[in-house]
Amino acid sequence: MKKLIKSSQTNRFKNVSRIVYSYGGYRDRMVYTPDKTSYDSINVWIRKKTEEVSILKMIERQVDAENDSFQLNAAGKRYDLESGDQDNCPVLSFLPMNKASAIESIHNCLFNFFGDSIEYHWVARDHKLFIPPPLQNVSVCLSIENLDNV
Repeated sequence: MKKLIKSSQTNRFKNVSRIVYSYGGYRDRMVYTPDKTSYDSINVWIRKKTEEVSILKMIERQVDAENDSFQLNAAGKRYDLESGDQDNCPVLSFLPMNKASAIESIHNCLFNFFGDSIEYHWVARDHKLFIPPPLQNVSVCLSIENLDNV
């Protein structure tokens, strides 16, 4: 199945150079890939813009939460997966006690698919400072502006 998906999406996968796991900030708990870079001019200022393609949103849920989800088996563990409302980005939900293993499972699935041919970045911002479990080939960037949350 993996070979079939890869062969049918070869051109699309050539554009994937890195996957970003974002925890905190604007893209809180998102897994995405910066798709392409373009330049935008506003007045005299020119700024670099990166279009991002969302892969997955991760949310913690309560034990008694009811939702319209189906079970995803990722690396031998089951998680709830549902379609996203606004941006059609799938949502992976898990119990707070399973957060580290959920993140590790998703990364292992992506790493098994793409391998070390792309870069993997973990970006954590101040108010949601969460350091991930050890993940293969992941660079970590922490932005700490308020030490009260550490």
